[in-house]
This record gives sequence, structure tokens and C-alpha cells, in this order.
Amino acid sequence: MKHHGLALMLCVLCASVFNVAQARQTVNIGYSEYKPYMSQSLPHKGLLNHIVKESFALEGITTNFTMMSSSKIFKLIEAGKLDASVGWTPTKQRARFADFSDPIFTSKVVLFYRKNNPIHWNSIPTAKKVIMGATKTYEYGDKFESAKKQGHIKVQIANSDKINFKKLIGTRIDAFPIALDVGQDMLARKFSKRQRRVLDFSSQEIYSEPLTLMFSKNMASNKALMTSFNRGFSKLKETGDYQKILQKFNTRLNKQR
Repeated sequence: MKHHGLALMLCVLCASVFNVAQARQTVNIGYSEYKPYMSQSLPHKGLLNHIVKESFALEGITTNFTMMSSSKIFKLIEAGKLDASVGWTPTKQRARFADFSDPIFTSKVVLFYRKNNPIHWNSIPTAKKVIMGATKTYEYGDKFESAKKQGHIKVQIANSDKINFKKLIGTRIDAFPIALDVGQDMLARKFSKRQRRVLDFSSQEIYSEPLTLMFSKNMASNKALMTSFNRGFSKLKETGDYQKILQKFNTRLNKQR
């Protein structure tokens, strides 16, 4: 009877593992619009989602993408009600409730400013106090945080990058850090030539932004899921398909400029 009981327990355990594996054939991923990197209107829902989809596919896992606000993403990830979200930089605060994949793309963050009031990061400590725009839920790196703590910059938080650009054009802030590709894309789509004409950006990079896939810590099988993703992402680079995806993205981006 003991042997029969042990065999039964092993069968139940194997069935449970099999069921979890089957359930994990689809991963639910949230994302926010972040053109030109992510959007429902872009091919493959954008560069980052394309990379994630192909990486999981190499591990036999399908993906389901849902667009939602950044604040909703964080609430769902923290509550363990969403598997993962793409396009986030690791931080100590986020690490309380999330784990992060290997970086899948790195963007260049620069300062945008008005042409009649150029602001360059290396001159900020000696300049008058700069009023800097920032967007809710976004991170801007150690340099930015250090300048804020030392009082070299005064930071105003807005709910979106678009609002920050409006404030910059309207002289309510002096400068605004944003990924160069994202800033140029937004200005081209959302603002008139007359509005764009008053702005410029610094060539100095203030932050190299590593964008990752953020996994909820409150889902027991997410550690294994992240391992599968990292393994698939490595395969994607090894086959050369990652580089091909980047080349197509850059070609499309250059045509739009």
C-alpha cells in the first residue's frame, strides 16, 4: 500500500508540473505606448514587443500583449496579476516587486531645451538652478538623481512626455530628459513645425537606458519563465535575427526623419 501511495503521489506531482508547463505556454505581457519602440499601430506592436515575442517563440512559448497605462502595469505586476511588462529599467524601488531580464535594448537619453536657453548636462552644477521636467514612473539614472539631491536641479513631475514638451515650449521648464528616438518621434507627430523650431537637444548622453522585460515576483513560476526568456533572447542574438530586427527598425526610423 505504501508503494501504491508513493506512486500515486508521484503521478499527481508529475501531472501538476505538466499542467503548469502547459499553462505557461502563453505569457501575458503589458506594455505602454512608447513610440517609436512600442505601439499598437507599429508593425509587431513595435521593436521591443517584436524582440520579446521572437525570444519566447524560440522557447516554444506564445505571447499575449495588452496595452495599458504605466500606473496600471505597476499595480498589476506588484499584485501578481500580470506576468510581465516590456520596456522597463531596473531600479531598487521596482526590485521590491519585480525581477528583470537581460537588457533587450539600450536607448540614449539626452536633454531637450529651447534654442534661446541651451542647457548641457556638464554645465548644470555651475549654472543657475535649472527647472527640469520629468515624467511620472520614469527613471533617469544616477546623475539625474544626484543632481536633484544636491540641489542643482529642481524637478517638476508631469503625467506624460507630451505634457513636458508643452511645458518646455511654454517656458515653464528649462529642460527635459528623454530618449532621443522617443523625443524626436513625439515632436514630429504631436507638434507643429513652428513649435519644433524653438527646440534643440544636447548631443551629450546623460543616461544609457537599459530596457528589459519586467517580471512580477508574486508569481511562483516567473523565475523559470524569465530564465526561458533570457535563453530565447540569447538564441535570437546567436542566429543573427536580433540584428536583423534592429536593422529593419533603424531603416524604418531613418525613412521617417
